[in-house]
Amino acid sequence: MRLQWFSRITACPLRKAANNATVYVVYGGAKFAIPNPTVFNSLGFKWNAIQSYSAAVIAAIPNVPRDETMLREQHTAPVYLMRAGAKCHVLSSDGVLKAGGWGMVKVVPDGSLAKFPPGSDIP
Repeated sequence: MRLQWFSRITACPLRKAANNATVYVVYGGAKFAIPNPTVFNSLGFKWNAIQSYSAAVIAAIPNVPRDETMLREQHTAPVYLMRAGAKCHVLSSDGVLKAGGWGMVKVVPDGSLAKFPPGSDIP
């Protein structure tokens, strides 16, 4: 039963607490707040895809993505690979391809990556 619950919670990247309007997108096991409906819509998400959970479940979702998660902010070009809590700038398309390819790059709202310290650049 627990495995089925976990599969459901990881299948949809959109989450919110039942008693809170803030919607999060979850990438690399970490939550990123979506600041408003305009940003939500511009990221191409569907409102009916949001799954509600208790505040405790939402609070338990980490704020730092797993290592090797590739992210970029919505309106900026740099791609970052997360390593040990730091964002490592991937400097080239070849670097993105070696890290898993463009399909692995997840787009987060602008400003979402500011909280992570810079790591070593990746060629």
